[in-house]
Amino acid sequence: MAPHVDRHAYHQSKNFPPGAFDAWSAKFLELMERYFNDHNPPTHFHWPLLSPSELGAFKVAIRGYIVTVTDKSAATFQLVCVKFYALQCYLDLTTHPLYYSPVAPEHRNAVYLAHNQRLQHLNLSYAAALRDAYYAGTIKMHKDPPSTRFLACSQSCPSTEISHCFTAILRAVARSFSKVWASELPNFPMWLIDNSSGVISMLHAFNAAQFPVDLPAVPAGDAPAAAPGPEAAPAPGAPAPSPSPAVARDFSRLYTNLPHDKIRAALHALFAKCLAAEGTTHLLVHSWLPKPTTDTPVPQQQYKARFAGPTDYVPPVGSRYKEDQSGDATRKITLDDFDALLDTLLNATFIEFAGLLVQQICGVPMGISPAPFIANLFLAWYEFEFLLQYNAFAPVDIPDDSTAAERTAREAQNERSRAVRDLLRYFIYTRRFLDDLLSLRNPHLEPLLKRGAGPAPGHVIHGLYPEELDIPVQQHPHLPVNELPFLDILLCFVPVDGVCRFTTGLYDKRDQPALRLVRLSRFIHFTSNVNEAAKRTIFISQFRRLQRNILEIDNFISEIGHLIATLLERGYLRHRLLRQCADQLFFQPQLFLVQRRTPAYRDLMLHIRRAVHDLVSRKRRLSNSA
Repeated sequence: MAPHVDRHAYHQSKNFPPGAFDAWSAKFLELMERYFNDHNPPTHFHWPLLSPSELGAFKVAIRGYIVTVTDKSAATFQLVCVKFYALQCYLDLTTHPLYYSPVAPEHRNAVYLAHNQRLQHLNLSYAAALRDAYYAGTIKMHKDPPSTRFLACSQSCPSTEISHCFTAILRAVARSFSKVWASELPNFPMWLIDNSSGVISMLHAFNAAQFPVDLPAVPAGDAPAAAPGPEAAPAPGAPAPSPSPAVARDFSRLYTNLPHDKIRAALHALFAKCLAAEGTTHLLVHSWLPKPTTDTPVPQQQYKARFAGPTDYVPPVGSRYKEDQSGDATRKITLDDFDALLDTLLNATFIEFAGLLVQQICGVPMGISPAPFIANLFLAWYEFEFLLQYNAFAPVDIPDDSTAAERTAREAQNERSRAVRDLLRYFIYTRRFLDDLLSLRNPHLEPLLKRGAGPAPGHVIHGLYPEELDIPVQQHPHLPVNELPFLDILLCFVPVDGVCRFTTGLYDKRDQPALRLVRLSRFIHFTSNVNEAAKRTIFISQFRRLQRNILEIDNFISEIGHLIATLLERGYLRHRLLRQCADQLFFQPQLFLVQRRTPAYRDLMLHIRRAVHDLVSRKRRLSNSA
């Protein structure tokens, strides 16, 4: 969770005095250690233990520090010195001239004025009176070493209204583009996925295809390099696991590395493609102000976009905006308007921090609401163009009256086309979740990962992504060679009779070695001051997460057992958890239907009870021996 920082606290001084970034206060740490030792248990911080006076004293004590919550239960936390945090943000803004350019307030005002005139016909403008975007960060404790990630936040900044409007447009464009993909590439599922269910569906299809374990030979120079790093040793006496044919890659600094000119070109072509597919020349954006409610006494403007139909309202020539008596508005967005909105968001992003005013000159500011849509659609367009080569290399018919030379030439051409199409079929089992890329049994991903000016070396087709992007292989030296994490799924490669097969388990970053020395709590304590409904739904939500992400019934039993044992440690009652588990199995008879019809798994609850009993007994023995 990103730490909360008062952005106005850093606008006072332009220069940091010497010694401003000293390390932690020893007196403060001594105070916190004494507080923990006086309470039971000392490794957790329970907010209800503090009286109002103690809470006030605590707030005074942590002045100058940021409390960063390490899990959603707020049961554990870490402290980061505000001065250290400010220094990291300051260095990030001043040491990356390729991403940020220092500017004067006069330049910012001139840019806002120019873009307001450009968007005047849409009745959209930058609220120059508001503060610029501010800088915030996230502590990545699971990295080795731990790192800090930064983003420009824009909850209420000059570009907020334009950002929300453009987000609604991109939502409609994304829905339309998925239909374009399905129409023009029926043999290739869309790589872009919204959650882990897309990975599970791909694994089902991959296992059903029954590919042989042996991969085809890759031409010299195209073979991907072996991943370095130590590997987890197999258990004594157990056979060595087969290396997984799955590869996961990560786009490094995806948002800040996207070049503006290629963003404009890719999204322009994508929107034009969607307009042609929808049979229209424009898109309509409806905006309205909801009525105030108890939860939102000051509601924000809402936006919804859709492609125009033949009977929809069309503003008169020269106008793009219409407002009715109730205040609801309709905007007509043509291809030129789309380009203008995108261009203004790329060019008019200013960040203010510690007296600095900088303009982002490369990439997309992460804090604006359309940022993930821009990045997703940008990459999706390159993936779409790459796979369109499958259609371009379709075999051609050979006329009966062709000469021998013509027939030989066309047969050779068709043979090359079939080879290209066979190569591209390896990309069917590839999925991407924003900046994480997963590919199964694909020896051609490495040589075709980057797209240059012409065909990839040794190929007649071009590559995938722009050369500006860095897409390294994810390294997990603490895992066996047959396991690979992707999102919250642990892919386990377990070939059967020479045939590729994947099973899945649950993957939690808190199990990484970097976090083993940090005391973390996955769930809120049963005695914590949280409403009862939230506590009751913890097991049900986790149960459904496990049933969605796990393919093998034995893994499911083990994970359910670990879940119940963990909740028992947090004070939950065993009989209630087991009853909730039995209810979920009763109301979902389709879950592991084939296995539950066999005698071995007919009484699934018996297996779960045994797993819980074994885990609890083992933990009790370990605690007694310690």
